[in-house]
Amino acid sequence: LGSRSLPFAVRTPDAATIEQYFAASSGPRVRVIDLAMMQIALEGATRHMLAGRPSGLYSYQTLTGARLVCQMYEGRLADLPPPETVRDENGFHFRIYTRGGVTVVFWQEGELVCVLASELPAPDVLALAIAKAMAPA
Repeated sequence: LGSRSLPFAVRTPDAATIEQYFAASSGPRVRVIDLAMMQIALEGATRHMLAGRPSGLYSYQTLTGARLVCQMYEGRLADLPPPETVRDENGFHFRIYTRGGVTVVFWQEGELVCVLASELPAPDVLALAIAKAMAPA
């Protein structure tokens, strides 16, 4: 995560523009999680392949410069390795992993696996995932 530049196909802080980009490109239907009220700004987005499957990836940056990366792809939580921690909240099953100071939270929304990763404190990353998980329409 850190300060490395991500290879965005579209750079914008506008969620509607990023959702239009995902709608116009091939791959799973990706929703953009709104974190603006928490003063966490969108940076940009791209489509890419993850383990041979198309995914949508977009990134945010906090006022302090911390980055959050969100990714959505068609898959199943059962395909992941055993997590360090699990949490069930609001009808969702969250799988939590921490590696090298980065917390990664996975949860299932219909056919999509959603991922939120950040160097923010683990409880903060989990709280954002819990707050933003939603059942598919």
